[in-house]
Amino acid sequence: MKLVTILITLALLGGCSSLLPRGDTATESPWQDFEDAQKTFDQIVPHRTTVEELRTMHLDPRANPNITLLNYSDILRRFIPSPSVDPKELDDGVKECIAARTGCIGYEVDHRMIKRKRIGSF
Repeated sequence: MKLVTILITLALLGGCSSLLPRGDTATESPWQDFEDAQKTFDQIVPHRTTVEELRTMHLDPRANPNITLLNYSDILRRFIPSPSVDPKELDDGVKECIAARTGCIGYEVDHRMIKRKRIGSF
């Protein structure tokens, strides 16, 4: 009797799962291969490349969900996560950005594109 009750409960729960919303996630890179990505980043010249030029390279945070703008505190958290990291060993551009405080904005590029599609509702 107990086994029959368990089997009926499992069958009912399995049937109910079709009523719940489902999600589908597809991930694809905006570049075909490493060389494509490298070509894009090789075009960036520190202190010379403008925001408009970044947009033409498809590095626009408003049009590309892979791009995140980083503020001063975001940059500090990424490059100086603990007191054991010596700021003197950072890249010159990162040091300049940290010294500029709110006058500098960083771009974080996530090398993949995630498309999510929700199906149904409860």
